[in-house]
Amino acid sequence: NPSPPFTTSLLQQEAYRKCIEYCDMVINYKINQYKIDEYGDLDKAMDKKVYTEYGYPLLAEKREGSTVPNAYNAIFGTGNSFESIFELTFGSAESDIKNTDLTYMYGGSDKDGKQITYVAGNENLIPTAITSTSYNDETLFPVTYDYRSLTSLHFSDGKAPEINKYIVPSYVGTETDFGKVGSAWNAATATRSNISWAQTQMGVNWIVYRLSDVMLMRAEAEINLAATLTPVVEEPEEGTTPAKTRANGSSLSTAEELYQDAFNLISAVYLRSNPEASTAGRPAFANYKTYESMMKLLDNERRREFLFEGKRYYDLVRRSRREGNTDYYVASLTSKFGEASKAVLIKMAMLDFIYMPYAERQIDVNPLLNQNPAYAKEDEIVKN
Repeated sequence: NPSPPFTTSLLQQEAYRKCIEYCDMVINYKINQYKIDEYGDLDKAMDKKVYTEYGYPLLAEKREGSTVPNAYNAIFGTGNSFESIFELTFGSAESDIKNTDLTYMYGGSDKDGKQITYVAGNENLIPTAITSTSYNDETLFPVTYDYRSLTSLHFSDGKAPEINKYIVPSYVGTETDFGKVGSAWNAATATRSNISWAQTQMGVNWIVYRLSDVMLMRAEAEINLAATLTPVVEEPEEGTTPAKTRANGSSLSTAEELYQDAFNLISAVYLRSNPEASTAGRPAFANYKTYESMMKLLDNERRREFLFEGKRYYDLVRRSRREGNTDYYVASLTSKFGEASKAVLIKMAMLDFIYMPYAERQIDVNPLLNQNPAYAKEDEIVKN
């Protein structure tokens, strides 16, 4: 059944159309910036393959004559890149405001130079070494040559991955430092000591929105709008392939057009990080004919693209509210933390569980404030 597991009102449909319209404003603005070369030398930095196939101006990870992840270095190292939409800027000079929260969370050092890391990546992100060259939706990083599988974290068999995103300011050296693209990431050799990272760097910016986020916002709105328009996505006729040209949202009227455009947006983001991907290493539109399959493709791509950027919780909340249940939310948490107790699973089934409880001190000073229902019973038991 290609229909979504929830009902959508005309008001919600209009909201999806507005989301597409506003995303187009941002995307078209960035396209114009690229065309007039507002940043200077953008043509050299752009992923020509992505732009040619899909029409979206994304910075290239792999550039001719370079062996480092160029897009990562520009976006998360130098900062305020071409793809930035809204970014909080910090500085490392004595008088600057410093991003100490991020560095202490992911990897910093105290006044004595001792390393501090409060958060590590969950081992289920990459449970085993990546060896496949064929795309699938069952693992976060299904293929060996996804740049994000290294730039986001440092993987080592049997250990919780260290978080590299933001903390590694730039990658330097040759391919042998971090694995040869197109064969397999040799992440075990990419320790923080040999890829030039600064433990005391606290001037790293925090990116709130960037171009790929807006692109995937539009894809999400298109998928959910399409699912309300009697979506039937037919396979292309034999000998033909679906068009891969960029379209403005206002020109998309059928479910098939919306699904195809959403697929193109997702594919553009994926291809930038997988420049060596063969046909088998890329998603195929023929495999995504239902709402469920399209949402899985989108969710996986958002996780890969925005790993450790503070987006995942809101993605889960948004989907739970849209679907009116916590099924996907619960499945995501149990896959991360294993099977919870029966009591916890019962509580997780409540939609209110996606929100934190109010602090007791807030309830004490505000008699009009009621505890989150998912935690109220527990609160009563404690009081009694």
